[in-house]
Amino acid sequence: MHQLPVRINRLHSALCSADSHAAMDAVLSLKTSSRMVGAVCLGSLASELETQLRTIPESEHSTELPRLCEHDQLWDLIDQCSHETVEQFMQEPAA
Repeated sequence: MHQLPVRINRLHSALCSADSHAAMDAVLSLKTSSRMVGAVCLGSLASELETQLRTIPESEHSTELPRLCEHDQLWDLIDQCSHETVEQFMQEPAA
């Protein structure tokens, strides 16, 4: 989970710069790692964003991807859920 902020920042940067390949790589990394550690909510939100990325026509990437990192409800939920996930894992005793 210590890589979560890095993954979130990488995804945010890729969306804001309209880098569709980096955005897809980052969202898949976030989805997979979240599911592996049991962060179900974050994994589901990442999956939802992955679906959105796949449905945006390539000709619209330069305008639509930055929109996803600025004023998008799904991004807000991902950001909020990532903070809650970090807090939750910090409170859990080490195994």
